[in-house]
Amino acid sequence: MAVIPTYVSAGTYVKGTTNSTSCTPGLPGSRVNGNLLIAVAYTQDTNTSFTCTTSGWTRAAAFPSGNGSMAVFWRYVDGAESAPVIAFGATSGQWQGQCFQYTTTKATSPILGSSFATRAANTTVVLAGITTTQLNSLVLTWIGVANTQTIPTPSGYTGRVANAGTSPASSDMLADQYLAAPGTSTAISDTITSSGWGVVSLELLAIPITGRAQSCIIP
Repeated sequence: MAVIPTYVSAGTYVKGTTNSTSCTPGLPGSRVNGNLLIAVAYTQDTNTSFTCTTSGWTRAAAFPSGNGSMAVFWRYVDGAESAPVIAFGATSGQWQGQCFQYTTTKATSPILGSSFATRAANTTVVLAGITTTQLNSLVLTWIGVANTQTIPTPSGYTGRVANAGTSPASSDMLADQYLAAPGTSTAISDTITSSGWGVVSLELLAIPITGRAQSCIIP
């Protein structure tokens, strides 16, 4: 029977505007040792040096772009975790971030592939599907928008989190899609109010299926 990476909970959604140098997404509640924590940060600025100054967090990917920038960090729950302080340098635009908890992921190196896109102002969030390479992978997709709105759950995905904030106006959405066999996830195409946005997709790896030798006694 397949063991599939599964969404558990989300931490506090954080957001802000100019003159910030970092963000600290809150940890999800009801954490269980061995579960995976994933923190995502997005700014409207070009950044090349996303770092997490909190012990135990690993950067999975960073995406600098002239239209905005994103980064993803992860760690396992072990009872000693602290909320990630994600540093990105002084900003002149909006920033936001959130942390999520997943269970039954691979116990080492749980993120294999990733893809992203950003735009300064556009009415459609678009991102090609990512190609998975393992059995029972879960493709996680996060969208951050510099506007207050309800971000639609992408077609073919299961919505997990949606925030529409004010002061400053900002919104985010988390969804995921299960692929039983290696393949390509559904491409993202979401209609939004014209705004700066960022989108990232990740392949979360499942606990590997291992074979079990069986003995056969012939009388």
